[in-house]
Parts: sequence; structure tokens; C-alpha cells
Amino acid sequence: MTSLSQSCCGRGMDSLVYNLEFTQLIRLFDQALAQIRVSRDTVVVIHRDAYFFNAGHLTPHSYVSVMQDTGFHPRYETHDTILGSQRRLKEFYFIDLPNADSAAALAEFRERYDEKEASRVARDGYELNYYRFVRKKKKRLPIPNLQENPEETSQDGSGENPVSESP
Repeated sequence: MTSLSQSCCGRGMDSLVYNLEFTQLIRLFDQALAQIRVSRDTVVVIHRDAYFFNAGHLTPHSYVSVMQDTGFHPRYETHDTILGSQRRLKEFYFIDLPNADSAAALAEFRERYDEKEASRVARDGYELNYYRFVRKKKKRLPIPNLQENPEETSQDGSGENPVSESP
């Protein structure tokens, strides 16, 4: 409704809480984390406007969100935190939740990082995309040969080395 009424809370946020489809998001999110095989060191990035829930801890090996303080959770960040940082991450996963328009964030990530994977998880007719980004490698410029080989250069600068004949 917010996309029609232009009211508060972002795209889809007002009706999201009341909609039973909301329960599918956490299941899809867990499924994406399981497919990624996250660890405590994995950086998972979510669009700021979609960061409406606390994903809780994950059970080891099954990657199911639980409210108990057992298990682990990856490092969660918002897209604007990553894009606003001067320091480039070595690797991260961006989970494209449907309740935020991520087109601009994805375009900027693709400009700054190499996209190594684009995947989709599906469940009961619902889908969720995620992307793996890695830091771009610095391009090495060829080092010019500043020292010319005198045998290859002629005295007249023509590039030809005439063979001198002895009398």
C-alpha cells in the first residue's frame, strides 16, 4: 500500500507486519544462509530499508534461526554502511529482500566489486535473490622498458640495425 499512498515506512512496510507472507521471508532468509554456508566471519549485507528484523542466532549445520542464545550469527550490515565506508570488504553476500528497492545498491556494488555469484532460493512459490561480491583486484600496469637495447636501435633512429661490412 505504501507504494500507492506514498505514506511512511518504506516500500511494503506498513502491510508487511499484518501479512502472513512475512513468515516466508525468514524461511527464505534461513534457506539462503544455509546455501551460502555462513559462518561467524561471513558478512551478510541487507538494504537499509529492508532491515526490519533481527535474524537471531543460527543453529550450526542446519542454519535455522532460533531465539535462544545458542549457535552463532554472521556479521550483518546494511548496504549504506558498506557503501559509505572507505575500507573495501574482501567478500560479502547481499541478500535482496523484496520489501526494499535494491536496484541502486546493486548497481553501486557492481561498480565497486566483482560479482562472483548470483543465486536464488525458492519456497512455496516465493523467491529470494542473493549475490556474492568480492573486492576487485587492482590492475597491474605493464612496466615499460626504459632501457633500450643498443643492438636493436640504429644510429639514425630508424629502428633498423644495418650490418656493417668490413673491408
